[in-house]
Amino acid sequence: TELLHRQLGEPVEQAMTQIYAGGRSFIASLAHVVFEGREAGDDAATAIFDQGAERLAELVSAAERYFPGEYSVVLGGGLFAAYPEYVEAVRRRCPGQARLLTTDMPVVYGAAVEALEALASSRHEVTAVFTQPDKPKGRGKAMQFTPVKEVALRENIPVYQPKKARDPEVIQKIRELAPDVLVVVAFGQIIPQEILDIAPYGCINVHGSLLPKYRGAAPIQWAVIDGEKESGVTTMQMDAGLDTGDMLLKTVVPLDEKETGGSLFDKLSKAGADLLLKTLDALENGTVTPQK
Repeated sequence: TELLHRQLGEPVEQAMTQIYAGGRSFIASLAHVVFEGREAGDDAATAIFDQGAERLAELVSAAERYFPGEYSVVLGGGLFAAYPEYVEAVRRRCPGQARLLTTDMPVVYGAAVEALEALASSRHEVTAVFTQPDKPKGRGKAMQFTPVKEVALRENIPVYQPKKARDPEVIQKIRELAPDVLVVVAFGQIIPQEILDIAPYGCINVHGSLLPKYRGAAPIQWAVIDGEKESGVTTMQMDAGLDTGDMLLKTVVPLDEKETGGSLFDKLSKAGADLLLKTLDALENGTVTPQK
């Protein structure tokens, strides 16, 4: 924005500010889709998917109006891996110049893979792994395992792939497994209160920011966009809200001058796996004090 302002003047800075604000609004709509729309049922979800896609179409149109050219709409993260219906809504709503790309699944599941590998190689017993259902990929539409499932099978850990975590049979299965603690990393579904209450040590989530800053969607991307000097990972005790549970432990990760969302994601995935093990030890030893 500063470079464009020096070259072209105030109107460009105003335009970029408008587009930037629109981007923040759209990120908020993504969280709304995940944590309200899908859980509302298929009919309600369709309407909310369309609403979010329409917001994205407005954002792309604003960018094209101020800076003519061809734009790529890059959709990445657990939302788009879990809910292809949203991708289809974006295809319907975005202007003809917009192209749609999706991130590869290993990127989407990277943080969860790091956490699972750390747990599997630790002193802790991983009783079971719950991950998203397999998805068809490529021209042949062959079913592809999630990277999390691949790690679990390699480590001989039982794998369950529920379409919806709130289904009664899923809740009952977790009760039967009788875990001491539940760990959630980039799962992409709402965890109902019935599941949160099952384990004696609760349900631990690994979040890619230094909470309470950057609650909700895309914390890694916004830390880079906002020019933060440092980011980090927070482990927290999950509750029914969106990243509103009590904070447990944090670790700080400095950002390089040329940091990108992808490079920071890799750093935080590794840091998050290490912090998760420290958090489990602290919970077991009673040496962690939850903070609001």
